[in-house]
Amino acid sequence: MNSKTVSLIIPVYNMKDYLDRCMQSVFAQTYRSLEILLIDDGSKDESATLCDEYAKKDPRVRVIHKQNGGLSSARNAGLDVATGDYISFLDSDDFIHPQMIELLVYGLEKADADLSICYIQNTESSEIPESNINFDAYTVKNRQEYWHMGFEGKPAAPQLVMCPAKLYRRACIEGLRFPVGVVHEDVIWVSNYAPRLSKAVVYTNGLYYYYQRPGSIMHAPSPKSLCNRLAALLYKNQTCLSYFPEQMDESRVHFLRYFFIILGQASELDNDGKRTVKRWIVKNRRVLKKILKPELTSGQKLTFSLFPLLSTRLFFILFEYRFDLHRFLSLHLNKKKN
Repeated sequence: MNSKTVSLIIPVYNMKDYLDRCMQSVFAQTYRSLEILLIDDGSKDESATLCDEYAKKDPRVRVIHKQNGGLSSARNAGLDVATGDYISFLDSDDFIHPQMIELLVYGLEKADADLSICYIQNTESSEIPESNINFDAYTVKNRQEYWHMGFEGKPAAPQLVMCPAKLYRRACIEGLRFPVGVVHEDVIWVSNYAPRLSKAVVYTNGLYYYYQRPGSIMHAPSPKSLCNRLAALLYKNQTCLSYFPEQMDESRVHFLRYFFIILGQASELDNDGKRTVKRWIVKNRRVLKKILKPELTSGQKLTFSLFPLLSTRLFFILFEYRFDLHRFLSLHLNKKKN
């Protein structure tokens, strides 16, 4: 008999076409001690009615109806009412393997860990793939090792940044909440709970099935989403500086890589979008320069100081030279001579 209760928090917003697939995978879980929290985030379709019908069919289901506030707000509403010993999150357009919760609980309790993880598997199908469950996990012995796993090039890195496919010991995340009104909130969530970890276990089984819908908020980056992503990455670097200073060199390299990738996406925006991204960088230039200083060239440091004086056009021209003003002037003057 299962002794510990898992609170499974499922935000729902206009998901009538996907919710049943999600819920059937939850009802099929071999681990039965579940508190299933459906957070109706002000749905305008039939999702709210469907949530209430599930509650009538299964006493483990609790429904919270609230005004629309976004994914973070819905997850927070679930955290506010969750009573389980362990916490997990599931997006309502995704679904899970029947043994996912059982495996994560097994790992958490066997290792006496704060966090248990399985891998996320992308899918375009509604069918659960055949999967041989491997109950052998590898143990992450401390928070430093866990943080290091999140850097680019590490096999588990893409898994760690996502909120779902994890089982959290309630005490480890007590009082933590998701930032409301932003996207890429999972990066901030990871940055907040990672310093609290003492031990984690990781299973390489892909038991969480991630379905990325057309029109998802993760498609077609907007100026707001790009600024939010920059803010999340900056927050992650500040967390690294505070709690994992010995890993800052790797963290700076990681940040600069994505900094330029994001600006590459921003260069494809219209002029208003470009100005929005530039304004964010100008506003945060001092903390960016402080965090990144050891990795910046002298030409890049000079450019960071000049950001407020640059037009949007010149800003993105210098971006093509990785903001190295010395390199830009050298190449530009050589072109003129030729």
